[in-house]
Amino acid sequence: MQKIAVVYGGQSSEHETARKSFGYLYSRLQDTSLRPDLQVTDIIYIAKDGHAIVSTYDTAKSATDYENGEAVALIDAFKYVIDNDLFVYGILFGQNGEDGRAQGMADFFSLKSGLGGILSCTLGMSKYHLNQYVRSNFPQVKVPKTVALTSTSNLDDALMELKGKEIVVKPSSLGSSVMTEKFRYTDDELPNIRKLITSILDYDTRALVQEYIKGAEYSCSCLEYEGEAAALSAVKIETANNFYGQKEKFIKGHSSTTVIREENDSPLLSRAKQAAIAIFKDLDFRNAARFDFILTEDSVYFLEANPMPGILQGSILTQALRVNGWDVENLLEIAVDNERNRKTKATEYHYTVE
Repeated sequence: MQKIAVVYGGQSSEHETARKSFGYLYSRLQDTSLRPDLQVTDIIYIAKDGHAIVSTYDTAKSATDYENGEAVALIDAFKYVIDNDLFVYGILFGQNGEDGRAQGMADFFSLKSGLGGILSCTLGMSKYHLNQYVRSNFPQVKVPKTVALTSTSNLDDALMELKGKEIVVKPSSLGSSVMTEKFRYTDDELPNIRKLITSILDYDTRALVQEYIKGAEYSCSCLEYEGEAAALSAVKIETANNFYGQKEKFIKGHSSTTVIREENDSPLLSRAKQAAIAIFKDLDFRNAARFDFILTEDSVYFLEANPMPGILQGSILTQALRVNGWDVENLLEIAVDNERNRKTKATEYHYTVE
């Protein structure tokens, strides 16, 4: 019997997304049993200030009940995990949860976990650097012209090539479309662009200004299953203004999604899904990840990756899972199986130093 601790929350700008994702997973666990060889025994909530609350799993509780109780240091919570040989299933997004830090800690302490790989999370959560990697290694897809900024000094000069064009301003390493907005870059809009970049740099080391590509947006989820990487059904995203920002993502009525069954994939969508699988495998993404693309009449543009996608009831990954007969609780089972089957690389090598 493998005992599981679900860890959620975190010190992150995406804390609320993690809470809502846990809420949906928890509702599924209340209604559905895991396989007999698996048992959720503990829930660990990481508060915004970094302390943890460790609670015994009890389906009679509400999801928010786990956010009340005795606060302990985060290191003590993970010592509890190690001492009790628990598998960690993480619902931790953005900073300190999805950006390689939690993954490095889990690897260093040999935790059994579904937190993902260090490389994929570190690179995947830096949109700028991931875009450079994709542009250099995957000629079958394009990447929008992008300017990375670490300050607002000489902003007009830095963005000269984008003058007069529609642009997207967004953080390099924050998810959930936080502080992501579309503008037409004009002199009149420059103060608003500068203001948003300034706000982004309070949270992130880089703000990205990216050429807006008009086309159809698709999100392709990939799943690591039985030793293979497979693409789930893609999801088409539609909005009134042809832009998928934070408002469109989280406020009802501002976007609609359509799951595209594989038999209805266009040649361009098949190319996007093939690229998603290749990136997933090459960068050691684990368990589940999501890759976003814009499809024009003749081209596929890569936007970004999400190493640990949200699992709210209406999330894109959740929709893709359902089409394949799964739901979010199955991700726990898949993550445990993947970790059991993952080969540990040797670290001890003997050689002579004179």
